[in-house]
Amino acid sequence: MRRLRRFLRLPPRRRREVVEALVELVRVRIAVSLSRRSPLARPAPPVRRVGSKEGAVDELAWAVEAASRYVPRATCLVQALALQALCARRGQATTLRIGVAHGERRELEAHAWLEGEGRILIGSRGSTGFAPLSGLPAEVDTP
Repeated sequence: MRRLRRFLRLPPRRRREVVEALVELVRVRIAVSLSRRSPLARPAPPVRRVGSKEGAVDELAWAVEAASRYVPRATCLVQALALQALCARRGQATTLRIGVAHGERRELEAHAWLEGEGRILIGSRGSTGFAPLSGLPAEVDTP
């Protein structure tokens, strides 16, 4: 109940972003589970366009992180792909990074994060210590 009250106290735009992020996370999570192809191979139809306002991408990243708490197994890859799709709909260029590292017992570990605007947008907490593979830029709709 407390979470619902907190959600309802958010400004309407932030509530819409959280709901949109939740829908995108579920879409990507299902696509990752069911397909070996990229879940972004069939992009979703564009939603409203938002100009490149300062902080707009940060608000989307916040919405994805908040919504990911309610999606089972919303891994770093699922979160990065969901944010990449949301940013692409708004014309924001991003690059998905996947890095690898050796774990404590020399097992191979992987981590995904999303870069844009010259910085890490989501997944920064675990990105240190991972050697990035090639980046995967998103196709961005142009106005």
